[in-house]
Amino acid sequence: MRAGYEPREGTCDGSWPQGVPVSSQSAPRERMRVRSTSEVLAVAARQPRSIDTLVAERRAVLTSSLESGTWMRMEDMVNKSLVGVSRANAMRRQPLTAADRYTIDFDGGPHFTGHDLVAALGDLIGDGRDSALRYMEIGVAQGRNVYGALHVLRPEWSATAFSFERINPPFEEKLRRMAGGQPQVQVLAQWNTSDRALFRGMLREVAERDAGNFLLSKGRKSKGHPMGFKEEDPVTNPGFFPYAVTRYGALRTRSGASKAFTYIHADEYDKNAWKAVAEMSARDGPWQMVLSDAEHTEAVVQYECDRYESSKVVDFTRWFAVLWDDEMMSTYCTKKLQRLSPKPLAFGAVKVMGRTGTHVWQFAASLPMLATRFLADQMCTHRVAHHLVHSNGKDSTCCVDDPALTPPKRPPTALLGLD
Repeated sequence: MRAGYEPREGTCDGSWPQGVPVSSQSAPRERMRVRSTSEVLAVAARQPRSIDTLVAERRAVLTSSLESGTWMRMEDMVNKSLVGVSRANAMRRQPLTAADRYTIDFDGGPHFTGHDLVAALGDLIGDGRDSALRYMEIGVAQGRNVYGALHVLRPEWSATAFSFERINPPFEEKLRRMAGGQPQVQVLAQWNTSDRALFRGMLREVAERDAGNFLLSKGRKSKGHPMGFKEEDPVTNPGFFPYAVTRYGALRTRSGASKAFTYIHADEYDKNAWKAVAEMSARDGPWQMVLSDAEHTEAVVQYECDRYESSKVVDFTRWFAVLWDDEMMSTYCTKKLQRLSPKPLAFGAVKVMGRTGTHVWQFAASLPMLATRFLADQMCTHRVAHHLVHSNGKDSTCCVDDPALTPPKRPPTALLGLD
């Protein structure tokens, strides 16, 4: 990398020096020594993968996942014991079409997807040591994205899904196949009632602050409270209960790594659910990467960001990333995450191919400058439309020279003087 490099609009740079781990910029001076051959090989194996490598691995994983059948069965989607009354009724009124079912099973094609952005950030967060890392996805639908992450993220990563619905039966079958039909299943917590008082209080605060206007995804406004799925009743829908935290162990990925996966079936607006998350964090350690893909409203995103702090979801003293689908990263969240992080954050907006077309995902991340430069270089090289604000306030975008790849708008940041 040339001396004095600063990312500029529309430029690509940041080639990765061989044998230099992601965290080298912050490594203590005593660690800078001549490495043995085995150490050099170990470091080389942890170099961040290129985008084309990640795309190929994701496609192979999702294609092979169909060996045990489709990702979605309509009889499951209208089963109130699995998905709750609101979702089941909605699916009966408007069933998924054949085209919907095709895109759910599709491997995503050669385009850069949300799967690939998660894997790319996962490589950069890994610090070159064998410490365990954990990824959480909030709102998982059929489970396809988190299943891909479980496989494509490197061996030190485990995965957690947090979803209102009970686990999708085809997804659970795919997990069982990863364990040779005999996964180590352990129920870590169970409860039968939810307490939404804290969430309702936050909604009142937002309503008073914004005069009743609730921001939805892509700038849309709503006068009504974004209450999400109807609160389920264990008396009228007993099959939906109990809420539970379940761990599946001894899962073997395509690369041969042995991993654990945890499924949290819970009401996100329930303080009992976040108490269970806090207990998991205290017992097993926090998560260093979180994807928010549940209810797409400003109020819910704010509620989640508050929980990242109160439930100790993220260790903000280490490298981390928080991602949002559909441009739902808010200034409230970026300022909170920056306050919690002792290091300046980087902020990004990336156009990714989703099941229904192009989406804009956004992220806030604590990463070394070398890492964000590598990411910008990869996205420029592979023509991924993005707007990245590095932790020093410099911008990198792609692809201003191509009308078909217009960069997304600049993401909200928490950098002084830049918003």
